[in-house]
Amino acid sequence: MGINVGFEEDGKHDKYIRPVLIIRKFNRDLFLGIPMSTRLKDSPYYIKVTVDKQVVSVLISQIRTFSARRIQDKLAEIDTKDFKKVKESVVKMISFSLPQKQESRG
Repeated sequence: MGINVGFEEDGKHDKYIRPVLIIRKFNRDLFLGIPMSTRLKDSPYYIKVTVDKQVVSVLISQIRTFSARRIQDKLAEIDTKDFKKVKESVVKMISFSLPQKQESRG
């Protein structure tokens, strides 16, 4: 993931490596991804999923576009049910209600 700014999730070690869940491939150069962590928090922004029999978190508040050049290895795939849960959580996070326009009376 590289070195990030402020409260963005950094990768670890000298190459700043961090697992990322690929949500959507845009083309051969870009994808939408979400950083993952072994830290489990009781937060609507930390979605628990199972990867290789280990429960980890997908940090949906850190969703962003990545260059495909950042991919080093494919570690695993998550279960379809967990993937659906993550996608629904992302949609819920970015959805908001606009105030309804009131009709003028007169």
